[in-house]
Parts: sequence; structure tokens; C-alpha cells
Amino acid sequence: MSSSKLESPGAAALLAGIVCYVFALVVTILLPVWLTNQDVPKVVGVDGVSRDVQPYSAAEAHGRKVYGEQVCFHCHSQFIRPVNEEDKRWGPVSQTGEYAHDLPHFFGTRRTGPDLHREGGLRVDDWHYAHFYNPRFTVPRSVMPAFPWLFDKNPVEDDVAFALRWLDTNGDGVLSTSIGDDGGAPPEAVAAQVARARALRDNKDPLSRIDRRGVLPVGKSQDSLWYAEEAETGDGLVTDYDGGPLPNEECRNLTGYLQRLGTSIGQWRQPLSAPTPPRRSPFDDAPLRPRKTEAMRVHGFHAADAKRVAAAEKARAEWKAATAAWDKAHPILAQRIQKGGELYQKHCSGCHGVEGRGNGQAAPFLAIRPRDFTVGKYKFRSTSLGALPLDGDIYRALFRGLPGSSMPAWKELADEQLWLLVDYVKSLYEGDGQFNDNTKVPVISPPERFPANRAAELLRGRAVYLSGAAQCYNCHGLEGAADGPGWNSQASQYGGAMRPRDLRPRLKREHAPELYALFGKKVEKLVGAEAWKTLAQARGYLDLAPTDDAKREAFIRFLWGEGPTAVDVFGGTDAVKAAFGDRYAKLFDKGDDALDEVRMATATEKDRPALRMRNGVTSADLYRLVMTGIDGTAMKGTASEFWQQVDPKPEWDTGFKGPDKRFSFVPKTSEVKLSLTTNDPRLKSVGVTSKPNDKGQVEEFIKLQAGDDWALVHYLQWLMCEPRDRTGN
Repeated sequence: MSSSKLESPGAAALLAGIVCYVFALVVTILLPVWLTNQDVPKVVGVDGVSRDVQPYSAAEAHGRKVYGEQVCFHCHSQFIRPVNEEDKRWGPVSQTGEYAHDLPHFFGTRRTGPDLHREGGLRVDDWHYAHFYNPRFTVPRSVMPAFPWLFDKNPVEDDVAFALRWLDTNGDGVLSTSIGDDGGAPPEAVAAQVARARALRDNKDPLSRIDRRGVLPVGKSQDSLWYAEEAETGDGLVTDYDGGPLPNEECRNLTGYLQRLGTSIGQWRQPLSAPTPPRRSPFDDAPLRPRKTEAMRVHGFHAADAKRVAAAEKARAEWKAATAAWDKAHPILAQRIQKGGELYQKHCSGCHGVEGRGNGQAAPFLAIRPRDFTVGKYKFRSTSLGALPLDGDIYRALFRGLPGSSMPAWKELADEQLWLLVDYVKSLYEGDGQFNDNTKVPVISPPERFPANRAAELLRGRAVYLSGAAQCYNCHGLEGAADGPGWNSQASQYGGAMRPRDLRPRLKREHAPELYALFGKKVEKLVGAEAWKTLAQARGYLDLAPTDDAKREAFIRFLWGEGPTAVDVFGGTDAVKAAFGDRYAKLFDKGDDALDEVRMATATEKDRPALRMRNGVTSADLYRLVMTGIDGTAMKGTASEFWQQVDPKPEWDTGFKGPDKRFSFVPKTSEVKLSLTTNDPRLKSVGVTSKPNDKGQVEEFIKLQAGDDWALVHYLQWLMCEPRDRTGN
């Protein structure tokens, strides 16, 4: 080529293009490869501990393949960039080691949908199932296409639909006389259909029964944010969940892949804490707005009764007229109901239903049924069992969501929007009770406690846990594994069988090698590299190495707190003192055990209990739950066991607060019997005594004292392996 051609504008442009291309290739492709260790499967967690990134399991790898085949990466990115405060929206910035096993990568080219790199553990599996079937069920404005081919037809779908069609006489999607389904005689014209529907409902043949879904056996978990275990068994009730579409293997594995995303750095997601805000409702000074009644609804075989239909139409007409008159007299309040209703239909009706019956389009996918707002049963309240909640209780549930269920946090909504939703949700109630702070019931505000010795406090808590005062043992079992003598005799508000909560972390034996390595890294970080060289050779620690199934089980039990203590694992007190040196006194002061804190932190790496405790995440939340109980379940409140009300309340006492009336509570000091005889010398050291009964059998007792309420709460948290602060807040 002549020099003249090389000097032409076209040649110069071509040469410039080649240079730019090479420069871009070096900067964007080659330099990142040369300067990073993207092939090394190691990351550093938010706690500073280095972790190995595990390869995808066979199921997760299959789910990743489905993700790629469905071209999900076209709309969803998987890369948290260190710019524009992306970490505040999506989670910690991505690390190169997290992608070591990703071939090809799915960084994504657009973000039409949310980034998914930290999706794991954000929502339960059921939410994903409903979202895959029809994204609008859970995200009303979603532009994501539906994926119905990820589901199989339920073999009992038609039978369940038939039974609900004729027997669900209150229209909530659940066949239960406890809530309002009528068992009376149907009209003659539909008697045959109703008889067949009742036969389907009452069939108990394990091969052909239609109530196949709902309750998990002891030791199984559905409410974990990280994974679901084993298929469930029937709860004795027929619901739309029994006949819902069944996720196929592709759907389950795709969900498992999503639940894996972003979890290699450990448990980084912090549970959202929120107090119950005080409020004076704008509706308090107005007469009660007319409420709907059961007489206005006709469902099931009642819809074939002309007299019932006519009566319902009349009742609806009267309600509409009365409501219109009330709205005209109170236009500002009526506008609040209208705006709240618009927000509700936009964000909430997909699960809770248009009328708030808990029977929205997503309900057939959700093992934990959405709340039926019309019956007024709220599990988590500041008020006593059976009372309606405060406005702030509903606000709090909306703001932080209900972890472990499909109810998300709505913290992105404005404060006023949340209060509008509170007002509208209250308007769906069909009973006679009163909301708000004018109910004149005590509102529990836990007193702060500063126990002097944590070890002794935990033993007192265990004794109270086993006592008749708390009655925890009967359902939750000796070690909190939901296997107490009465675990299978509990019923929900609908009358269906239910499981008590398994309080222990959801750990599997296959997690043991990873957690064993992490436990060692955490201890090394605590004591330092030099001291760790000595502790790592301790016979007890080496014996815990999960080299076979038996040892994996033993290590998991150690993390549950059922095996040797962490101090004993490393050779006892003297060996640990030598390793910690001058820091021993500070880290093990007043009964505190720094190594046990490491054990608990390791146990919760795969499934932090606070992220699945729907009532709340702090010690104060758990205190309130223990005192008030859970409405609609077998768990009763224990406030009357620990406290005795005294009037009037002294001005200096801030332990309990009453809205319109000041309440004072003093601790009870009654003696209560333990539900079983433990013969545990440790419990005797904290005040448990033995007495023979009239049959000559030895029984154990504990005399309650101030602080035993907190001792029980802290013991429950110890069972859940959730470290907590000293004040209980």
C-alpha cells in the first residue's frame, strides 16, 4: 500500500478505529481479568470473615439453566455496582468471587425489573410461586410475563373448586364452621351437589382426600426464608390452597436458584425493626361508620336460596344508603377511606382479596394464609389476647411486613399512605369491637432488665419455659424442636391442625462442613491468629470436624446448643484463658460467653431466626408476643402469670401503659410446677425445688421472681441462637 493511501482520511479513520477497539478490549476485558481474582471462589462477608463460595448444587444449577432459558437476565441484572448508592437499594456491592462458578455470567444488559443479585432470602418460596404464575398477583404494575408452564395442574383442583363452590358460604376460600360456613340444609334444587361436596370435604382416605396441603411434620420447615423442606400433609380443612397449581421441578429449582443469589457473603440482610407508633385516629371524634355484616353476603349453596339472596340485597342496599349518609356528613373522613381503598386495591388485594377476606388471586399459592380483615383477628398486637389491635400495630405490620410469610414490607410507601391503609383495613372489619387507643385495655411496654449473670438468667428462663406459667414445653418441646407432647393437638382460628414453631435454626447436615470452617474463622478473628494456632489443635474441636454423617449431625447439634459448650470444645476454661490472655475477663464478664456468642452467630448463618419471626425482631418484640399471645392460635398470653394489676399507677412506674387510664403492674411471686421432672442440678442451683406429690412422685417447682419474664424471653432467644443485648431492647 502506498504512503499516500495510508495518509488518506479513510485509512486514518480505520487505524483510529482499530486502536480504539484494542484500547476498549484491554480496558474493559483484559485488565479486569489480569487485575482481579475472578476465578477464585472466595468472598469476604460483612462481618469481615473470609468465606469459600460453594459450587451450585444440582438443583440450583438446573434452576440457573431455567433462568437462562427463559431469558430472565434480559430484564433483571445481577450486579450491584458501587455507584449511585446502589448498595442502599439492593444490598452489598458485588464481589468478583461470587461469580467464580457463573459460566456464562448473567450480569444482564437492562434493568426493566429489579436487580436480583441479592434476592436470596428476601421473600419466601410461596411468593415466588405466585409471582411466576402471574406477576400481577403480587406486583400489580409488573410488566413481567406470566410463566404458567412452570406449574402442573393439581389433581384435586376440580374437586376442591367444587367443594368450595357449594360449601364456602362466607366466601373466604376456607371450609370452616369455626369462621362462618353454614352446615344447615341446602335448598332442594341443589341438595345433590351439596351432598357430593360434603362427601369430598369429609373424605379421609389418604389416597383420595382433597385436603392434602397445609401442615408440615415435626422437624420440617416451610417458613424459612432460605429453603422449604419436604411436602406437607393435610390440615383437616379444605381451602383454595389445597387445589392451587403445583410448581413443577423447573419452578422449584428456579426458585432455589433465586434463593441462593447473593447469599455467598453470609447473612448480610438485617431484619427491619419498627416500634408501634402512637396515634390519635381522626375517626375517634366521629360516630362509627356503618360496617358490613355477614347478612350482606351470599355464597355457596346460600346463593341458591331466593329468600337469602333477597335479604342480602336488602341488607346491602341499607348499608350503602347508611354509608352514603355518613360519608356526606363526614366528607374528609370519607375521602380518607376512598384513598385508602385505592391503595389497598393497588397493593394488597392480590393476596387479601377485593373484600379483604384473605382470598385474593395469590392465596392458592400461599401456605401461610393472608389475613382475613373482616373477622378482626390480628395475631400480633400490643393489646391483650382477643382485643383488637391499636392503629400503630397495623401500621407497624404494614411498614415492616411479616417475615417468614409472603407479606412484604411496605416501607417505601409514604407515612400518610400507610395511615390511609390502616384506616381502610379497619373499615373492612364486620364485628362490634373498637379499634384505637380508646379501648381501655393495657398496652404492654416491657420494663428494661439488667440481669447480673447471663448464665444464671438462662437457667431461670429454662425453668420458666418448662413450667406451667409459660406452658411452652407442651407444644415447643424440651429443646424447642416443636415436638412437645401436645404438638399435634393444636388448631388454628379456622379449626385446622397446625404446628407450633420449631424455635431452632433451620440447619441441615450438609451445611456442617461449611459452618465448621466458618466457626473456626470466626473464633480465629476473635482471638487472633497466634492464639488460634493453639485452639485449633484442641482435641474437642478436632473431634467436631464433620467428616461423616454422624459427626455432621453432632456438629449441627453443637450449633443448636445441645452438645458440649464452646469453652469445653477448646479444652476448658484454663485453655481458653490462656488463649484470650488479658481480654478474657472482659469477654467473659458476668456470665457472658464470647465463644458461645460465636457459636450462636454461626448457627444463624443459614437462617437467622429474627428474619422469620413475624411478630418482630427485637427482644422487646418477643417480650410483647410472650405476654399477649398469638390470636387465632393455641398460644395464649402470659401477662397474668407474671404481673398483677394495681390501681392507680404511680407516676414513676413506666412499666405498662394504658391509653386512657394509667395502669400499674407488680410482679407476681407465685410458685409454679414444672411440666416434667428434670433432675437437673443446674436448675436446682437457680431455685428449682423438688417435692413429692400425694402419689409419692417427685415434682419440681419454681417460685417466680422479678425478672423471670425477661429470663424466659432471653432463653427463647438462646434456643433460637439469636444473640441479644443485655437490656432486652
